Amino acid sequence: MTIQWGYHFFTGIKNIDQQHEGLVALVNNLGEVVARNAGPGKVDDAFAKLTDYAGEHFSLEENLMLDAGVDAAHVAAHKQAHKQFVEQLHDMWQARDDNPDNTTRHLLEFLTTWIYRHILITDHSMARDYYQRKGMTPPPSLLMTSGSQGQ
Repeated sequence: MTIQWGYHFFTGIKNIDQQHEGLVALVNNLGEVVARNAGPGKVDDAFAKLTDYAGEHFSLEENLMLDAGVDAAHVAAHKQAHKQFVEQLHDMWQARDDNPDNTTRHLLEFLTTWIYRHILITDHSMARDYYQRKGMTPPPSLLMTSGSQGQ
């Protein structure tokens, strides 16, 4: 299960796009480590790198929204989505002791779905708001999605 990085993910905000690409690479790396049966230590390391990087990314995104004056309701919904993601991720990780193969597969499916939905819907919506508040024209990739504040 690999996420294909591409133009459709672009927000046009360089730091955000770089970090999104990094998140995708870390999710793909976790999937590869699991597929290779690299052992629990390697899987733990890949998961730790992913969760640490996600935390850094979420902080950057939230600060960018605040600095740009993005609507407070949108910022709150975005922060809540980040918080729920971290909680779900940790819950699934803790549950892997009960059924490691099934839980890991479920975790990778969750990550893949969440990344697509969050970037293409929530982050694209945030970026359109960002560009509007800055009086700038958004890149074409943001015009291809309608987005909502959910996820």
